[in-house]
Amino acid sequence: MDYNKNELPVSFLKYKGFLGHLRLGWLKLRSMVVIHGFLKAVNLMKGNFFLVQLLYRMEGKISDIAQPLALSRGLRFGRISTIDSLLEWNYLPDLVRLRGSFGLTQAQMRLSYGYMLLYACIDESLAGFMWLAASDSFEAGYRMEAHEKYYLDALTFPQFRGRGIFPKLIQYLAGTLRDTASSVDNLVAHAVRVNKAAIAAQRKAGMRIAELEVSIVFLGFHRKYRLRTYHAADSLACIF
Repeated sequence: MDYNKNELPVSFLKYKGFLGHLRLGWLKLRSMVVIHGFLKAVNLMKGNFFLVQLLYRMEGKISDIAQPLALSRGLRFGRISTIDSLLEWNYLPDLVRLRGSFGLTQAQMRLSYGYMLLYACIDESLAGFMWLAASDSFEAGYRMEAHEKYYLDALTFPQFRGRGIFPKLIQYLAGTLRDTASSVDNLVAHAVRVNKAAIAAQRKAGMRIAELEVSIVFLGFHRKYRLRTYHAADSLACIF
């Protein structure tokens, strides 16, 4: 999909408030239809209309996770925190092909609100990425504490799965926070209860299961509610 850098950054005013939220959802649906076709797009989007599911809240101490990275050949990491950097990013076309005009708009909005995009590359190919949410965001379904940071929307491309990209990306994130945000000492994320691969990858990085929560999504708005708290000793047993 083509994009014109001279027209960017976009104005985000039309995506403010309730009607703006619905406009952004409509943009996402249109983008998915262009990429995947109508039926597959509707199937991919149905969880945005209404969804109830069980999730694990994952937590990890940054001091424990931010260990020296064992980099395999050709593997490197980077981060983007400004719209200008995004528009000059070599892998922006990969993001646009993946999520269309919605992905481009969402990325600009997130960066303007203080989010950070972290990514991994192998040789000259984008292998995966994740987002670090702004401190005052509601991405987790509730507010984070002042000493916590929340990451989300992690993706490893299929051809690079099984190489430990996701755990190393979490370690890279923790190292970045250790060096740039001394007041933050805890990383937080969520994993769907039945997604054993995502749970295992995060545990490999040093995260642990802290709570069982229920997530309720309606028209793209979501809230999460705690059902059970796990202590460190029983966080492993709860996934079997």
